Amino acid sequence: MYYSDYAPILVSNLTDQPLTIYIREKRIGIIKPGKSTRNGIIVFNTSNNKYPVKARDQTGNIIFSHEFESQELDSIDWRVTIQKSDVKV
Repeated sequence: MYYSDYAPILVSNLTDQPLTIYIREKRIGIIKPGKSTRNGIIVFNTSNNKYPVKARDQTGNIIFSHEFESQELDSIDWRVTIQKSDVKV
């Protein structure tokens, strides 16, 4: 199963700072430390199965970036957890 620009990806923030989350360059929202958000609008599309997920800090710096494929997201139950150890400085 493949999804379009919006997919039911749950992103959790286990860092000590608020993060602004982007999926496929679309702003999903700001997640406070210890909280999660889900991009829940589902649109089917079989032409693109890549989901770049980025997190920016309060100053706009990209501190997390990973391009997931749908198979990888399936294997982690469409849950992305950003931990302190993932943060790029």
